[in-house]
Amino acid sequence: MLSIRIKPISSGSNAAKYYFAKDNYYFSSKLETSWQGEASNRLGLKGEVKLADLEKMLNGRLPNGVVVGNDSHRCGYDLTFCASKSHSYLALVCGKKEFIEIHNKGVKTVLNLIQEHAAEARKTINGDLTFEKTKNLSFATINHDTSRD
Repeated sequence: MLSIRIKPISSGSNAAKYYFAKDNYYFSSKLETSWQGEASNRLGLKGEVKLADLEKMLNGRLPNGVVVGNDSHRCGYDLTFCASKSHSYLALVCGKKEFIEIHNKGVKTVLNLIQEHAAEARKTINGDLTFEKTKNLSFATINHDTSRD
């Protein structure tokens, strides 16, 4: 079973500070990281998530140097997918790596659904605010074997 906690990431002078402030929690384990989503592909973000790339993205800077948004925009969401304790135990303590693959496949499926059905851009046409489905998101997936607490 997966539980999802959604935390908006607000912009500011350095939105990435939260992610890198405590013992490099997001990059301290040896577990898999990867870029997912159509926007990641379009931006050339493939394979392993590099700390510098993630920090730039969280601060509204695309890999090509373009700055998006401003200090008051929401630059993303922190989605936390937690496998059950027994699933984690089998994967990490018993060394059954196929359980990590199962978890990753489930996360990828949910991220694809979010991209397909929830990715929108605001658009103003003749003074009217509308929303357009973009099906275009970037996700940095980072597996953990510890709790931030």
